[in-house]
Amino acid sequence: MEVSSHLSDNIDFVNEYFIEVGLAPIGKYIEDEEKPKPINIKNSLDGKIIAIYSLDEKSITRAANQIKERLPGVEVYTNSDKVSTGALVALTQKADIFLFVTGKAKHQAFYTVKDNMPSKAELVYPQGNGTASIVRKILSLAN
Repeated sequence: MEVSSHLSDNIDFVNEYFIEVGLAPIGKYIEDEEKPKPINIKNSLDGKIIAIYSLDEKSITRAANQIKERLPGVEVYTNSDKVSTGALVALTQKADIFLFVTGKAKHQAFYTVKDNMPSKAELVYPQGNGTASIVRKILSLAN
């Protein structure tokens, strides 16, 4: 990923947050650069189902939207259940990749995911807890 593209992604994240809390966005992309285009990753994540778990619903909703925009060939689902639920079990069983945000999670949810993941599925963790970390982790799997 080029530095200018990475900076533009970060400006998107900051602007979304500013809008969410009622502040004005910080401006256009560096050097009036266009918004990043979807990545051509037909051989890596195309057709995959990605599940994202975190108690921070706003963060995972933003992340899911950005992942769908950048990787149009994937399906992205989110979950924020605090205990083991049928929805969390079902999502765990159908996901090809399950991204679990450990810094914003309940232990019971982790055990549900761990105990119900199919052997072919991949459990991954972002470095941080926010939208940018989630998106970066998924995009790193696409390369």
